[in-house]
Amino acid sequence: MKEASGIIKEAVEEEKSIFVISHIDADGIASAGIMGRALHALGARYSVRCISYIDTVSYTHLRAHETEADLVCRLLLE
Repeated sequence: MKEASGIIKEAVEEEKSIFVISHIDADGIASAGIMGRALHALGARYSVRCISYIDTVSYTHLRAHETEADLVCRLLLE
């Protein structure tokens, strides 16, 4: 299985768009900020969205209806 860093690196090199989804609490906002800053430094095409509740349904909805991204990064602990 390819590590997340390899997947992200490949997406950036291929100029794919990346969509980061995170939870709107202190650690979620911090995580999204760190990820956004790292993606910016790599010159990635990305967007970040923090939402109040992440479950399978909301994640699936965001992925299917609200983004044209090639890669979706979900920042949460399971």
